[in-house]
Amino acid sequence: MHDLTQVQSGRAILWNTLKVWLGNLPQLALIVAIPLFLPTLWQMYASAANQNWLLPTLVSLLSDPIAALPCAVAISEICLGNRPSVLRAYKRLLDGSLGKMLLTYLIYVAGLLLSSVLLIPVFFFLAWYMFALPVVVLEGYWGFAAFKRSAALGRGFRGRNLGLAMLVVALVYSLLPMVSWVVEQLLPFQSTPLLNSILKASILVMLEPLQWVVVFLLYLDMRARKEAGDNQPIVEDLLR
Repeated sequence: MHDLTQVQSGRAILWNTLKVWLGNLPQLALIVAIPLFLPTLWQMYASAANQNWLLPTLVSLLSDPIAALPCAVAISEICLGNRPSVLRAYKRLLDGSLGKMLLTYLIYVAGLLLSSVLLIPVFFFLAWYMFALPVVVLEGYWGFAAFKRSAALGRGFRGRNLGLAMLVVALVYSLLPMVSWVVEQLLPFQSTPLLNSILKASILVMLEPLQWVVVFLLYLDMRARKEAGDNQPIVEDLLR
């Protein structure tokens, strides 16, 4: 695998995203499933059963940063050539990083909502601030400082970064219904709303790390470009 702390082409980033995900799928899926599976299952079942979906959706949204932090730690280990550990990934929650991640994530969600209210295309917000959460994990900036750092990192490559990230997001949400349909056809009995929700939630927690991996690799690429190929500071941050 290409040195993930060096400058990469767009094609290499997409290829390495798939390699990192497939090569470490059990660990990444478990890390994501611990906080996300039950809220995701609740959200999907509420939708399938025509129940009130607002509360489960809010719980699912608030679970995202709890999954993002250990997932980012695991991807850091992978980028250093190590096998990720679920235990080591979740130890990071105990050092105060979770509070910083939650606050930064809430600002992120508020920014997305405000962009929509002001009729500003959400893509502009995403292009500027997609690296805010990796910055919290690796560099220790949080809150508005993380957003400022993200904007500086992406300068000159925002369209390219957004395009690559959106391509992976589109892949995830295209695969979800297709894989769910195939699994349902293979079942020896008729599916129910609950079983269908369990299948979709299980598939989603396996696909979810793809989105984090591509953003993380884009972040590392931007660091390498901005720091003139000197990967020592990047490696030191990955070792945090």
